[in-house]
Amino acid sequence: MKVVIIGWWPAGSTLWNYLVSKTDFDVTIIEKEIFPRHHVGESLQPDVIRSLEEMEIPISELSGFPKKYGAIYKWGLHNDRWSVLYSKELDELYDRNETLDDISHYEHGFNVERAKFDAILLKHFQARWWKLLVDPVQNIDFTDINDDAPIQSITLQSWKQIQADIFIDASGQKSCISEAKKLKVFDSILKNTAIYGYYKWYTDGDVLLKKDFQYIESQWDVWFWWIPISYDIVSVGMIFNSTKKFTSKDFETRILQTEIWDSIKNAVQVDTLWESTSQYNYAADWSFISKKAYGKNWFLLGDAYWFVDPILSGGVSFSMEKSLHLWKILQMMDSQPQSEETLKKVYEMKYKEDITKYLKMAYVWYSKTHAKQDWIEMTGDKRKFVEYISGGQRFLEQNSIFQDWQNEKIYNNILKT
Repeated sequence: MKVVIIGWWPAGSTLWNYLVSKTDFDVTIIEKEIFPRHHVGESLQPDVIRSLEEMEIPISELSGFPKKYGAIYKWGLHNDRWSVLYSKELDELYDRNETLDDISHYEHGFNVERAKFDAILLKHFQARWWKLLVDPVQNIDFTDINDDAPIQSITLQSWKQIQADIFIDASGQKSCISEAKKLKVFDSILKNTAIYGYYKWYTDGDVLLKKDFQYIESQWDVWFWWIPISYDIVSVGMIFNSTKKFTSKDFETRILQTEIWDSIKNAVQVDTLWESTSQYNYAADWSFISKKAYGKNWFLLGDAYWFVDPILSGGVSFSMEKSLHLWKILQMMDSQPQSEETLKKVYEMKYKEDITKYLKMAYVWYSKTHAKQDWIEMTGDKRKFVEYISGGQRFLEQNSIFQDWQNEKIYNNILKT
């Protein structure tokens, strides 16, 4: 089977790894970007690290990035700080305001500068046996755009035409196939915008802001992130509903009211981070889902199928998990062609089921005013919250990202009166 994947990271490269290492499929990846390039999305969960190990990426090469042992929040109906760390022992130490000289043995992910991180990954993938075409997609050539006709070919910017048995759209929010078929449906509530910048020579401040953690703080109509992406640069951003029309001046005013300000007030704002050409960057975080996850000879994967607000930090994890699922589907389609339509429906049904739960978590998180009974009614199970906070189930073990004690802690804090 010949497979063409549009977009290489994270969903495309994860799927590619499984296809080339566990099948005899002929797999090509098409990528429009020239790396390294600027990209927001700098917080990686432990399950992402495990998947990189599965792909034989040396984790030692991430040693230049700060480890992430979890997140600290100031969010909910109260004004207290609360943490959700990956290790229960470390979490309890934080709750007691105790500190340790060495926490490196505890479970962790990484906070990364995406341009450098992506370049590390690309180097390792290019050294292996994959086919990578750095050539943007110019056109998706359907036999008939108005029905479920198959893709005939993909025309690249170089005017080269690519044909395949199966096309996988892992192009992220650009969602080439979904755009061509006009399948995107935007969420009426989660239409948010991010303004963010980078600050060099920041300080840790008090015990709250340390390089080993991610910090999230909410105000009445915005929320902020604080993510150290290197040992001297921190990413700081403000998320707000797009109807607010906030500008960088609003960012500068509102940040003064946060606990983040003390760590960056004497820092130098970085003017450029790779091709970023201004002090502030803007990103439209408009959540959407496509009407369909598959067609005659194509699938949507990762952010190309659905994109949810980044408050749950689950995009990379979720994309990797669904890449694993799609690999299994493609394998079964190859060995059981008579079951192709059923397998496609299973892929879409499971995807939609997880999306629905994930979105409910985002709605509850943003509401800040729901009673506990509302929570249970919306989610069906109060323990489901953190199961989806980082992209659903663990990528390898297929268990909850966090344990029950972490579920309970988030549940109790976000709705605490």
